[in-house]
Amino acid sequence: MNVFALDVSTSIIGLCILDNKKNILLLDHIDLKKEKDFWKKCDKARIEIVKISKKYKIDAVAIEESLSKFSRGKSSAGTLILLARFNAVISYICREILNLDPIYIGASDARRLCGIKIQQTQKCGKTAKEQTFEHMSTNDLRHIKWPRKTKSKAIIPKVKDFCYDQCDAFVIAKAFLIKNAPK
Repeated sequence: MNVFALDVSTSIIGLCILDNKKNILLLDHIDLKKEKDFWKKCDKARIEIVKISKKYKIDAVAIEESLSKFSRGKSSAGTLILLARFNAVISYICREILNLDPIYIGASDARRLCGIKIQQTQKCGKTAKEQTFEHMSTNDLRHIKWPRKTKSKAIIPKVKDFCYDQCDAFVIAKAFLIKNAPK
């Protein structure tokens, strides 16, 4: 069974395909930052999903569930509505192209299933996304050479933004396989 997982946002969509042995067949992203129009973002995502559907056998689709509550200082009602709308359109595109009903997995549940323990940002100074990336980069994804930002003043430049989304898509795919493993 190959699972196609997506971490959907309006700027970058993280993509991952894992086989039933958790081998990575695809770890990529769709960059939507330059597109300002909602429907053009949807069209660009559709084009990429069609390409993927022609290249890989996909047996299941797992999508990170949209945020459903406010995050302090991060998400307004308008942002949550936009993300939910975009997630729904991308879900429909996947359903239409792949003829599979998407399964939704919450980020917290996915991290828990993958054995990732998240601390409060105030305690460790890192967001949940950064903690997830750090955990996976030292475990399941340690073999990945992540591209780094070239314009950085840090001694060790940070990874490019899309790396976090790709990692999150991997976590969703892995969680799906763990959750749906034969008993």
